[in-house]
Amino acid sequence: FSLGYFPPALVFSHRQVAFREQAILRMYAAQPPPNQGFYYQQGQPLAPEQPQTTMEMLHACACGSTPGNCGVSRSRNMPYLADYQEPTYHYVGPTPDTAPPPSEGCLSKKVIGVIVGAIVLVALLVLLVVFVVVPTIKAHQEVSESRVDTYDCDKDYDNWRSVWPAKQKAWCCSNALKGCEDGHDGTTVQVDPNQRADPNIRKTCSIYGAGPHISTFDNTFIDFNSEGEVWLLKSKEVHIQAKFLKVANLHGLAAVHALAVGGPALDGHILKVGPLEGGSIMWNDESVLTSFGSMDLDGYGKAQYDDMGGQQSSYSQLQKHVVHVQLAQGVHLEVMRWQDHLTLRIEMFPMPPQDGYCGNFNGAGQDDTRFQVEQRMGEKVAKEDMLFEFIAWTTRDNRIPWIDDCHPVARDKARDSCLQKRADLSGKALDACVYDTCFAGENYANEDVLY
Repeated sequence: FSLGYFPPALVFSHRQVAFREQAILRMYAAQPPPNQGFYYQQGQPLAPEQPQTTMEMLHACACGSTPGNCGVSRSRNMPYLADYQEPTYHYVGPTPDTAPPPSEGCLSKKVIGVIVGAIVLVALLVLLVVFVVVPTIKAHQEVSESRVDTYDCDKDYDNWRSVWPAKQKAWCCSNALKGCEDGHDGTTVQVDPNQRADPNIRKTCSIYGAGPHISTFDNTFIDFNSEGEVWLLKSKEVHIQAKFLKVANLHGLAAVHALAVGGPALDGHILKVGPLEGGSIMWNDESVLTSFGSMDLDGYGKAQYDDMGGQQSSYSQLQKHVVHVQLAQGVHLEVMRWQDHLTLRIEMFPMPPQDGYCGNFNGAGQDDTRFQVEQRMGEKVAKEDMLFEFIAWTTRDNRIPWIDDCHPVARDKARDSCLQKRADLSGKALDACVYDTCFAGENYANEDVLY
């Protein structure tokens, strides 16, 4: 009668173990070890010719943890355990305190193996989900987000300005160098190299909004739409760099995250400005102007921190935190610190030769397109020229929303809102405000009207 005849069970209670031990004893007619007494049933000793077994073996058989047969064959006409009636056994031993302990419940080793296996399987499934399934889903989402329509850039090219939608102009400009506004096609606008702006007229370069938007000294408008450290101004004396980073909940658009001012005019000293959250005002890597006030920049200029600045408008009541920097070379910066980004303007006289995304300030805006600036300067600041201590950890470029992605009704509403904020907005400045209202929200639009 094999243990395999027992009804299947996973966890046995004390009573079940005892019952199984009794059944096995019935089969084996076990003879306990010396000095441990022996079992008999209702006064009739078990058959002495049956093989010996220890109580440990008996308990192991009862718990199902001993491989092989734990009994004799069915030729003894033993009934199935299911038909077996629990007998009454009496222990006979030297003394009660030396009697073997009562049977204990047991957990099947097979069950333990099943439980451990299940735990391992669940852990493997969790790892699979975390390291395979989730990244795969994110990758598909990124591919979906980054996917843009393709266009035939030869069709209607003769009338592209009036026929092509904004999406097609942007796509063909990036992929075929056709349909680019303001000379962004791969051709370089030739400007008299001797042309100079009036040295007695101060002009302004503004950098603001989502993208960000850049209005150069010579009134060319650039939408940057990328991340990294860039040159705003590079002259023989003054170096101004900006760090553009994407902002959360901005549809993949970037904004100015930090500003650094240095160059030979500052003799190795560097002024840095960051946003209100996670940023600070630093002079030579030491925090300064932690509250409104002013300071001397060791004879190289002055800095003042207050709540004044920007164009007057119906939204001039915005709570502002503005850093004013006046350098000895006549360069003035007005940097507005917002929660997670900056907006700024640079005001100066021409300082030839100079260049950067604020333009070369030669009085000819047609050579200040992004394409031509990057031809002259490169897209990003070279590592050896970096004023920032750490290079930005940029993310993969996603699809940038075009103005056509904003529903016409929403676009009209945004335009009305921008003009309500500042009635004299027009042209590229108004377009920037409408764009930021659609994709960056009212906060950015409210800031736009200050420029």
